Amino acid sequence: MDSLPGRVSSSPPPLYSVLGVPVNVSQAELARQFKRLSLKLHPDRVAYRKDTETTNEAQVQQRYQRITEAYMVLSDPERRAAYDTRHSVNFSSRVTALREALERNEASVAPAAKRHCSESASGAEGRGMSESSSRNKDKSNGDTDKSGEDEDEEEEYIPG
Repeated sequence: MDSLPGRVSSSPPPLYSVLGVPVNVSQAELARQFKRLSLKLHPDRVAYRKDTETTNEAQVQQRYQRITEAYMVLSDPERRAAYDTRHSVNFSSRVTALREALERNEASVAPAAKRHCSESASGAEGRGMSESSSRNKDKSNGDTDKSGEDEDEEEEYIPG
């Protein structure tokens, strides 16, 4: 964020107040507020409006940039949680943001893990059964002319 004259650059203005929303704002309400402010303060539109607080083009551009940056941080649950932690914002909002990020992450990982486990389990069982049944047939037929190879095969571990 660009620092304003008279402000210390190490402490950015609170992003929630830039957008005019409470700390526990929902993602949907955050998006609505950003859209409302964007339509009101967009540099291309503000030149044609007389009812805005700022008329200087540089001020309008700077204010629009601040609301855009604030929205980019607060709309991403992970970045929002990190921001809230750094600025000691309401603990319950951090928990909510982290839960949303965790649920989103678990939802994207779980189907892939399930599919992988079921494929490997069915493949190993099928292969293990057929190999062990073919060995049993060889032993029952009395094929012992390759005794060295049979011993190696018997020691081989087959999951099942």
